[in-house]
Amino acid sequence: MRPSANQWTALGACLCLLVAPACRATSTTPDDFNRQLEQADYSKTADNARFQESLRQLDAVAASLTPRQRLYLRYLHAWQTAYSGNMQAALPALDAVIHDAQDPALRIRAGVSAVNLLNIASRNEEAYTRLNRLLDELPSVSDHFARSQALSVASQLYTLAGQYDLGLSLATHLELEAQTDRDRCGSAYLKTLALQKSRSTDLQPATFTEGIATCTKAGEPLFIANIRDMQARTLFDRAQATQAIKILQDGYAATQATHYAPTIADTDATLALAYEHIGDDEAAQRYALRVVSTMAKARPTEIAADALGVLFRASKHRGDFAAALDWHEKFAAAQMGYLSDVSARALAYQMVHQQVAQKKAEIATLSQKNQV
Repeated sequence: MRPSANQWTALGACLCLLVAPACRATSTTPDDFNRQLEQADYSKTADNARFQESLRQLDAVAASLTPRQRLYLRYLHAWQTAYSGNMQAALPALDAVIHDAQDPALRIRAGVSAVNLLNIASRNEEAYTRLNRLLDELPSVSDHFARSQALSVASQLYTLAGQYDLGLSLATHLELEAQTDRDRCGSAYLKTLALQKSRSTDLQPATFTEGIATCTKAGEPLFIANIRDMQARTLFDRAQATQAIKILQDGYAATQATHYAPTIADTDATLALAYEHIGDDEAAQRYALRVVSTMAKARPTEIAADALGVLFRASKHRGDFAAALDWHEKFAAAQMGYLSDVSARALAYQMVHQQVAQKKAEIATLSQKNQV
């Protein structure tokens, strides 16, 4: 799931509940609670530990919140449930927020988070169907943060479906609408993703350094880690494994501090491949095993296949053919599953796109008949 938090607010004494629990005896207005919720929202990916503490503090005063504020708090809890990897519980929680939300912006944001979860769970047709409905609603939504979240997830899903030009176009549109450093950081990540996946010649070393600088200014360690991994993968593909290792090791502690399993696994898999390339089998196996442990319950991915491939080749190299056979079977299954998932995602996009086009044509025909 790619996370997107959506409001910059000034830090100040008004955030009493987030800073000093002893202040709770003082009078707190609905506007104060709004600011506290927004500040918690802001810290979701920038400082997830702080975000979780903010939720605990807001839970303690939930009885004092308005119905809309309590629903906002429910959305933030559902988002954290997804971020922590509990997809099974997160989707029903998000759907409940969508059902109860009267605020279009909150409904869009919960809907976008649900689409992202469906994508992670490989429920591709449902993900693209919901995404199309959300994009249809977007012109009537004026809330900037809901719009940027929707554009971000749409760009990512289109890129993953092989629609690179469309993904890049939406990322550029997000940049044009940007009001915050966070928007610009998200756009930089999405543009880099589309360029890398399409193997575009426009992907230059400056693309990575500028993206990392933009996300550093925004205080977004998760996006920094993702861009850094793409940079390392590109270096590895160009036979520059030593440079790839240095880039990832320099930021390894910060990547671990995000506590986001998919990004951590990305980094470990790239390190496993790079260490294997320079002949350090011990380090390669150590990082590959971390990936296998992290992704044990996840769907097949390119990352898992990469790690299993490293373990297969290492076992074969040391003459442990029983282990090599076991790892190869797992590697082949993961690789086949990943390739099938890529094809399924592309097919789901095409099916939904065709259904939407057909529906629009039917509506247009009906309108013409009604006019006659």
